[in-house]
Amino acid sequence: MNKTNTFSIENRNIRYFLYFILLLPIYFFRDFTPDNELRYLSIVDEALRNNTWVTFYNHGEVYADKPPLYFWLMMILRNIFGAHYMATLGLISLIPAILTVYVMDNWLIKYNVSDHKDEVLGGLMLLTTGFFLGAAFVIRMDMLMCLFIVLSLYTFYKMYAGDKSSKNKLLFVLYIFLGVFTKGPVGVLMPLLSIVAFLVYQKEFKTLRTYFSVASVSVLILLFASWFAAIYLEGGSSYLNNILVKQTVGRGINSFHHDQPFYYYLKTSMFTFAPWSILYVVSIALALFNKRKFTSLELFFLSIITTSFAMFSLISSKLDIYLVPIYPFVAYFAAIQLKYLYNNKLIMLSIGIPAALFMLALPLSFFAKPLLTFEYDNLTFVYIALGVLFLGGLQAIYWLKANKSRAIRSVSVSLLIFIFVASFNVSQFNQYIGFEAMATEAQGHFKDRTCSEYAYYRFRGGENMDVFLKTSLKRLDNKAELDSFLLETSSSVLFIRKKDALEDLTYTEDNRKQLNFISKGDYYIVVIE
Repeated sequence: MNKTNTFSIENRNIRYFLYFILLLPIYFFRDFTPDNELRYLSIVDEALRNNTWVTFYNHGEVYADKPPLYFWLMMILRNIFGAHYMATLGLISLIPAILTVYVMDNWLIKYNVSDHKDEVLGGLMLLTTGFFLGAAFVIRMDMLMCLFIVLSLYTFYKMYAGDKSSKNKLLFVLYIFLGVFTKGPVGVLMPLLSIVAFLVYQKEFKTLRTYFSVASVSVLILLFASWFAAIYLEGGSSYLNNILVKQTVGRGINSFHHDQPFYYYLKTSMFTFAPWSILYVVSIALALFNKRKFTSLELFFLSIITTSFAMFSLISSKLDIYLVPIYPFVAYFAAIQLKYLYNNKLIMLSIGIPAALFMLALPLSFFAKPLLTFEYDNLTFVYIALGVLFLGGLQAIYWLKANKSRAIRSVSVSLLIFIFVASFNVSQFNQYIGFEAMATEAQGHFKDRTCSEYAYYRFRGGENMDVFLKTSLKRLDNKAELDSFLLETSSSVLFIRKKDALEDLTYTEDNRKQLNFISKGDYYIVVIE
């Protein structure tokens, strides 16, 4: 076998295994983030306590933001392992990420007319694209929904290519339902709008109905009806109205969460698609201005990219991670174009810029070290990882003119190895990432006695520390409540941000001796004796 063809089609399983091994370790060392991950854990615990399965609550407040599938998977893992573990919950994001690469690879292998291994470059670029990579590292629904959207669009294309079997028609609507059942309306809007745009461009819109059957549509209606009926029986009409109206129309038209202007993604995409953002823009732009006739596969990918980007831009609620389902089509479309553009100087520049930045990361880190304001034990693995980036960038520069494919592989592989190595230094930053270390430290002070009350002062997500403390926390919203808590309680714990402690914490001769301060990241644990 040719030594330069390490990532050959024959070695696909090894390639996916290496992806898994390189991206897994961070889950063994990272704490849960307070904003979403810890909240999801608390929601799952509450659902298990209350025996609710399609309606969810966060400390008694309705949480209809998300459908149940992802929570079900979390509940299953909670029951299997007896507790929440990042290493197991992370698989619900990591495995779909790698499966997305697998499906996209299959798609190109089966329908791309070229014998060039576009899927290898597409997979490497996709897995190392900023927010797609980030979505593989967080406990969120986005990556699982992305997988189902990709599967639905792939199934449609198989039918478009001639295989309109009953099985494909059924799988098509099933994947659409699972996308919605994972994260909401985008699971149906993105596939259908992309398909309609593609068929209109191809002057084949009249064929749309041929991709459905009476049986498949009936199954889709039955699935949605069963879900909505279950919601009504468990949560009543108010919960059903919340999920059908507030969480769809409300977020889409005049969002109460994450409202941003329509041009938001144009501002942020250069960062969220890094390190390949320039390469993506250049390859797509050059392809559009090229006189070469696109294949139906390329046209379909372009339809998905343009239609979906427009859809997400018009939806009122915006977060960068919402674009995750577009990333596979951008990466693989660019990979297909590269074989036609390898002699273009702009392509060389688009690869050379991230390679050069990778080389600069290590020397710049030594200048940045004195500027770090947080506590850490050592950064040995981080520096080793930065060394890997340096070598990857150096190798990419070496191959830039002679073999741009190898240059892209050098940048991508070095980034994956960087993440693998740097993961071993992550645990020392957990006191800045999440609350588990803080909760564990507080519990340690009451091993032999009972803590009468836990409270937190005016910071987001504090109520969800019940996941670790196994009891509810009192929220203190203002200085008067804070002063009252300090004066009237004993054998208690207060969690407070350091900046709030400096501004709002009042000391008296009576309580000064009773307060024991323990520093954890940006917070104090105040043990009140």
